[in-house]
Amino acid sequence: MNRIAAVIAGLSLAFVGTSTTFAATINVPGDYGLIQTAIDASVNGDVIAIAPGTYYENWLNPGGKAITIQGTLNSNGSLATSINGENIGSSVFVIQSEEDNDTVIKDLIITGGSADFGGGIYCVDSDPTIIGCTITNNTSLYGGGGVWCGGVGNLAITDCRILNNTTGRDEPLIYGSGGGINCSGGNPVITGCTISSNTASFSGGGIYCYTNSYATINDCTIEDNSAGGQDIPGYGGGVHCAAESDFEITATITDCMIRSNSATKRGGGIYSIGAISTINDCTISNNTSHDGGGGLYVRDSDSNIIDCRLLGNSSLDGGGLYLWESNSSIQDCEILGNGAKAGGGIFCYISNAVMTNCTISDNVASDPNLLSHGGGIACYTYSDAIISNCIITNNTAGRMGGGIFCNSSDPTIANCVISGNTVYEGGGIACLGSDPDIIDCQIMDNLANKGGGINCASSSIPNISGSIISDNSATSGGGIHHSEDGGISILMETIVCGNAVGQIEGNWGDYGGNNIADECPGCPGDATGDLFVDVDDLLYVLSVWNSDDANADFDDDGLVDADDVLILLSHYGESCP
Repeated sequence: MNRIAAVIAGLSLAFVGTSTTFAATINVPGDYGLIQTAIDASVNGDVIAIAPGTYYENWLNPGGKAITIQGTLNSNGSLATSINGENIGSSVFVIQSEEDNDTVIKDLIITGGSADFGGGIYCVDSDPTIIGCTITNNTSLYGGGGVWCGGVGNLAITDCRILNNTTGRDEPLIYGSGGGINCSGGNPVITGCTISSNTASFSGGGIYCYTNSYATINDCTIEDNSAGGQDIPGYGGGVHCAAESDFEITATITDCMIRSNSATKRGGGIYSIGAISTINDCTISNNTSHDGGGGLYVRDSDSNIIDCRLLGNSSLDGGGLYLWESNSSIQDCEILGNGAKAGGGIFCYISNAVMTNCTISDNVASDPNLLSHGGGIACYTYSDAIISNCIITNNTAGRMGGGIFCNSSDPTIANCVISGNTVYEGGGIACLGSDPDIIDCQIMDNLANKGGGINCASSSIPNISGSIISDNSATSGGGIHHSEDGGISILMETIVCGNAVGQIEGNWGDYGGNNIADECPGCPGDATGDLFVDVDDLLYVLSVWNSDDANADFDDDGLVDADDVLILLSHYGESCP
């Protein structure tokens, strides 16, 4: 008993000599009338709970503390607490004391900030968490109308609305970048946010990433932002990623909606220069720029564009996508309904891009002077792109290359379907001083004045092998047309048939295995009309079993039955015109 009593007495003395601090909730205005006063009184782990209302404060500084500064929600989930910086030349929040992600700013409306950098939130060398906030109607002179992230911090912005912020000026001229967010360093992660109606006088209307900034942008809607002014060229209406030669930027943009943004110069949706960008599963639609890349502009960098949809964008060149000295990879993308003077869908300049498994359809290259080229794709000046397993259909241009236009470029076009395109010269493909390799392609049902399938000019020498050029229409050279200024097509194991008027106009080289005919041979077993005999045809036959369906009645006996299945199986796996 004496031993137990001694232990209890010792523990009692220990507790008497030790003070224990527990996390607390500090209420504003209940406990303190000012938010900054409450912050000053707080310790790590505290929650500063701010009641509904508008609070006129700025330069709110957590001072390195791991605290939560939290507003109140209305019963419908909307924000009830607003902090207004009163536009007196200061950021609303200043986070610069190496705060980590346990410093949380939550459920607040942050407005009325005005500063050189970061009107709403200025963050340097810190890792705070911003969640569920609306950051709106803030301004900055040079960068980050809504938020500025600099240094080596890892700012996280989640489920926020960043609206109607501005940076820079037209009068007097001040070049501002990042109307919504400016990431000039660190590893910011932006998730589940709406970034809308922000303006930058220079670049990055929605988001601007620069100088060694490794930004991750996930599941965001970036819309109605603008870059550039009356006297300042604008780049990257939605997002701008830029790097100097001594720096590297890696931006990853995933599952985002980037729409209705504008730039007065280049990159209406996204502008990437010198940066290594990965853009995955994004919809980039209805963006505009004046001088190139309505949807996306990539220069001096190799980006990966995967499983994206570029829809209804417009610009002078490259309505959907403009590549300048870029060996980017475009994979599994849909590029539809874009418009430009040249390269309605894609414009390549000194770029060896790789395009794989893409659908490039319903794009338009138009110009009042009929100088528009490349309704689907335009390859200019040593752009030896690789275009494989793509569907290039229903594109139009005014002058040359309804589907693809090659100018002083030698692209490789393999396993593609090029159909239903319309232009004056080269309905499917037009070559101007170019020697493309065309391998295992179907070029059919295209329309032109010269060269319904392919037009060759300025000593072009396309090498065509294993391909089918059929059912194209032109007044001269329905299949292939060679202009008077030289050029010759080299054909091997290629079928040219059923084109009107004429199959090949001009010189061509026969390297064997070719079939040139005014009428195409039949295609037994092809019930679906896609020029392949495969499982789709078998399923079609079974779906009209015991009927008189003409598409599946291969033996013309008036009944779809086992005999027709046997004919299909005997040609299974074949392709034909």
